[in-house]
Amino acid sequence: VALFFYAYWTVLSTQKVAAHANLSTARGEALLRHSTDASMAVRGYVMTQRKDSFDAYEKAVGDAYADLYVLSQLEDEDNEQRHEFEKIRAGFEQVQKAWAMPAIDRVRKGEAIDIAGVLQEGQSRTGLLRSQVLTLLKEHEARSTLQTRGMEAVIRRMLVVGISLAVLLACL
Repeated sequence: VALFFYAYWTVLSTQKVAAHANLSTARGEALLRHSTDASMAVRGYVMTQRKDSFDAYEKAVGDAYADLYVLSQLEDEDNEQRHEFEKIRAGFEQVQKAWAMPAIDRVRKGEAIDIAGVLQEGQSRTGLLRSQVLTLLKEHEARSTLQTRGMEAVIRRMLVVGISLAVLLACL
């Protein structure tokens, strides 16, 4: 009986690991999407000076910060991945402070800007951020797969032991 309770607990743990991995992946992908949306909105604003592009930028940045918050809650368990997450958060903030807001401010002030240079700088900055997020997502997937496989192996062993015990008791 204890063996089956342990098997049940292991199944629940496996489900929890899978749910954590799915949420982390979903939020990581949402962060990628929202940071890309923010970058595209800045580019649109620089080229058109339209307020709707700026509004889209503000919404995308707000959504990206919400994703960062949820991801920070998920990363509390693993110090190594927590460090990687902090680099991503700092990188996202750096893109906003060093590229997006200065570009928007220069356009608002009516300053002449090198549009091609601004667009190229934004592409390189967001590309680095994107690669960091993708690396973190791959690490999450690998860790989750490893944990799930380990738990599945334990469940298989317990089933073999349980069946063997049942056969042994039936023979007695």
